[in-house]
Amino acid sequence: MDEATLARYQRALLSSLRDGDDPARVRARLSADPELAPLADYIASLDDDALRVARQLVAKWARPGAEA
Repeated sequence: MDEATLARYQRALLSSLRDGDDPARVRARLSADPELAPLADYIASLDDDALRVARQLVAKWARPGAEA
């Protein structure tokens, strides 16, 4: 994976987690981005519990306006 794809994934994931999306919605938003198609298998495998914990951590620790 190239750095641009990784950066796009990180921004999209952070945005979805910041919005408080549930795990299914996180995967749906990431999967809908055609530029993240190389990560489709990885995105589909994201664990629900891990995404819930990530959402909680982002809510607590992410700085407003900070990018991934």
